[in-house]
Amino acid sequence: EALPADAPCVEATGETRELRRRYLLPDGRRIDMTRIWSAASNTVLIIDVVTPDDEANLLRRRVEALLASAGDAILSIDADQKIVLFNRQAENLFGYTASEIIGQPLDMLLPESFRERHRRYIAAFDSEVDESREMSGRPEIKGRRKDGSEFPAAAAISKVETDKGTIYTGVIRDLTELRAAEARVKAHEAQLRTIIEGLPFGVAVCRPGDGRVLFANSAFAGLVGEPLGRLLGDSLTRFYEDAMPAGAAVGTSRRTRPVEIPIRTAEGSQRWVVNSVVKLMFGGEEALLCACYDVTDRHRALEALRQNRRMLAKAQSIARVGSWNWNVQLDRLEWSDETCRIFELDGAAAPETYGEFRDYVHPDDISLTHQGLRRAILETAPTSTDLRIRLAGGRTKFVHLEVDVECDRDGRVERLVGTIQDMTEVKRVEQELRIAKEEADAANRAKSMFLANMSHELRTPLNAILGFSEIMASDILGPIDAERCKDYAHNIHCSGQHLLNVVNDILDLSRVEAGRVKLDEAAFAPAQVIDECLDMVAENAASASLVLERKIEPGLPFLNGDERLFKQIMLNLLSNAIKFTPEQGHVRVSAEHHMDGSLRFVVSDDGIGIAPEEIPKLLKPFAQAENHLSRRYQGTGLGLALSNEFMRLHNGKLVLDSTPGKGTSVGIRFPASRVVYGGPEAVAATR
Repeated sequence: EALPADAPCVEATGETRELRRRYLLPDGRRIDMTRIWSAASNTVLIIDVVTPDDEANLLRRRVEALLASAGDAILSIDADQKIVLFNRQAENLFGYTASEIIGQPLDMLLPESFRERHRRYIAAFDSEVDESREMSGRPEIKGRRKDGSEFPAAAAISKVETDKGTIYTGVIRDLTELRAAEARVKAHEAQLRTIIEGLPFGVAVCRPGDGRVLFANSAFAGLVGEPLGRLLGDSLTRFYEDAMPAGAAVGTSRRTRPVEIPIRTAEGSQRWVVNSVVKLMFGGEEALLCACYDVTDRHRALEALRQNRRMLAKAQSIARVGSWNWNVQLDRLEWSDETCRIFELDGAAAPETYGEFRDYVHPDDISLTHQGLRRAILETAPTSTDLRIRLAGGRTKFVHLEVDVECDRDGRVERLVGTIQDMTEVKRVEQELRIAKEEADAANRAKSMFLANMSHELRTPLNAILGFSEIMASDILGPIDAERCKDYAHNIHCSGQHLLNVVNDILDLSRVEAGRVKLDEAAFAPAQVIDECLDMVAENAASASLVLERKIEPGLPFLNGDERLFKQIMLNLLSNAIKFTPEQGHVRVSAEHHMDGSLRFVVSDDGIGIAPEEIPKLLKPFAQAENHLSRRYQGTGLGLALSNEFMRLHNGKLVLDSTPGKGTSVGIRFPASRVVYGGPEAVAATR
């Protein structure tokens, strides 16, 4: 083994070594060998063995194999334009065998029209420094087959200087199928343009980067209001109010989902389109096709519909009238917002079927409601019904349903539509009006009875006054002595006083009802006023054999109010107590100063009492507990009503408590704001 000292040794890594050596064989031949030694496995791999004597043959075989396996036609010519190399693909392309063509002029493979151009091309290339160049381009290189047919081709040429002169080698590729494919693409694009041009919606093709328009149909030009000639080459982005949705067609997706967006026209107005974007190849480059379907009219119609719905919802809210729709065939219910509000439900919780709706109907009204809806379906005629609905917490509402019927093409009932109105407030007002009417009727009857009683109350003292005055004036009974005259005068005075009291009660009540009574407010001592009232009724109490009791604590504070009205209240209460208490009975007056600062005065008796159902009547004008009482006991029956009104003017309250046969207690309470504490200085400050 010969190991020349100058043989290279290259260490690739710490694990392997590449060794190249030349060896002398026993038969005298020399070989070059490349070995790779692996330290890990301690092995040697021989990868190439070449003998110098075989290098030329090996090179020739490799070139022949390369030429045979090449995918393109390869041929070489010498300086005289004679063919010296012709591979297998060249044979297939041109139809000549290598033996037929080698040594022949290159013109045999060129169309006559292209031969002169080729000579100029070679001459120009020969003068260049570059050893290779492309010959493709347009107009294309042409080739000529053995049968005389021509074909388009692309070629690359190189030159090599040898001892025998310059050798030119060309690599030739047949472009027939490529040009046919391009022609098909052009025809397809032309067909596509024709189709796109005839579409009723706008289509524009643009570059993805800058949006420059490559193609657009007339519909798109009309949509944006730009002449088609000016549109081509312009950027599509100027017509989109938002960023042009070209970026949506990226990644693996080649199209975007249609989306409704606004676009701008050339004049600056706005139109609405359904826009979709598709990636495609156009004119040999990647492009975006934007399809715009004009939905401006639909958008405006939908906006008008939404506006109408908002107005309808607002009108329903103002009128408190909701709407509903029941698809009878599918048993599906739809409610308006106002209907949900009436039922106090969120829209998502609204009943969706008739069965769910029935759960809200009052049990007593389910049968009536079902019959009304069934009658509308059977008779296909509008109907209406009133019912009650149950709400959360057990509350109830009154509602009114108006029902209409819609039928399908076969005449079958398809759905019921109608309105629902909250009638709770109406029902409440109706109830109040009914009660008010009943009360007015009762008051009218009471007033008539009162007037009948008043005729008695007025005639009795008037008859006495007229009778005694006539006796005194005419001496019908003969001469009247001084004692009898005094007695007649006393009777006339008592009758006149009674008549004045009746007239005063009527006038006071009239002023109260007309709102013409105004308080003459000042601080006064209520205990002193009570004592005065007791003195005034003491004679009547004594004549009725009654006991008057006074229970008023010392140091009772003053009251800020109308002293005259307070005195009239106490006189009315004391007079009633004396009037309706039998002999040997008791009438009590007491005063209480409560913890809340209010003052309460109570007049009680152990008289005949009042039935509980009659108590509310006595606090109203012209009402009396029993008709026979008004005849049995003198009086107008206005005392309690007037006292109640006087307390209302003082922001106070009158409370009547009575038990038949056991007596009556009437309490009047003045608020703390009317209580005055302190001596004469504090009282003077209120005047």
